[in-house]
Formats: sequence, C-alpha cells, structure tokens
Amino acid sequence: MSNRRLKGCSYSVRLTGRLRRPNTLLDLLKRVEDAHSETTVPKILLVGQDVRLLGTRAAVLRKTRAEVNYCLGSQAVGRVKSERPDLVVLCHSLLEGEVESIADDIRKCCKTTKVLMVLSEAGTEFPLQDGKFDAICLSRPDRLIACAKGLLGRPLQHCVQGIASNGEATLAP
Repeated sequence: MSNRRLKGCSYSVRLTGRLRRPNTLLDLLKRVEDAHSETTVPKILLVGQDVRLLGTRAAVLRKTRAEVNYCLGSQAVGRVKSERPDLVVLCHSLLEGEVESIADDIRKCCKTTKVLMVLSEAGTEFPLQDGKFDAICLSRPDRLIACAKGLLGRPLQHCVQGIASNGEATLAP
C-alpha cells in the first residue's frame, strides 16, 4: 500500500493493489460518497395533525437510531419529495381520506419509501388494501419502535402480519 496525494487536494488517499488510481477528482468523490452511503442513518418522516403528539412520537421513534422529522399532513408530499425518507409514519390524528391520499401520493413519487400507518387502538378498522401501507401498528411506543425497525430492515414484531379470513388485520402478539 502507498499513500499518494492528488494534486490540488489537501488530503491523501490510500490505494491498494485492487483499486486503480482515480482518473479524476470526481472518481475519488464518487468512491467517498459510496463509502458514506453504506453507513448513513435511516430517515423517518412522521406525518399528522397534532403537533404535540408528533413531537412525542418523534422522541419515541428516535430510539430506532434514525433521523426523525415531522410535519403536518398538508406538507407531507412536498417533504417526502425533498427529503426522500426511508419510512413515512402516518399518525392516527390524520383524517381517513387524507391518510389514503397521502399514501397514494407517496407511492407515486417515491416507490422505495415504506409507509407505516399508526392506529390509536386495536379495534380501529383500517383497510389493508391496494398496498397503501407496508404495515399497520398500534400507537403503543414498544410496538411503534418494533414496526419502524422492521420496516427499516430489522425483523418485524408487533405489526400487522396478515389479513384474517374475515378481512381484519392480524396483529403479532
């Protein structure tokens, strides 16, 4: 291995036998960006209508070690387009029609963004149809954290596991 300096740069690059010398500074920056993207923190965008509730939920979701931001429902699609979060959490404080509209718009603009719907209680009916949501969970902090971690790439627990024969969502214990 050898350390070599690129002309005009104030830092050195360690090259191995497998890597070729960068042809340009852009090649070097691309390598640095690729290495950085492997270690980036996931992003969560929390959407709802009650700012106090959003602040509390954001504090809970920070336990996933993700970068958590929140906004009102009217700002959701614009924020998703600009921030490109890994996960959007839709709060039960949103109206049903608004939730469906936001979920549809997210699916149209950012196909890789996961959508989690949070219900206030187990008896709440919310259809898991047309793939609007990747998961639905109850608002309990432990379940919210488990579902968010699952959608960010860890095993799902306490989330909707499927749909029962009567059309109701089945929750994990």
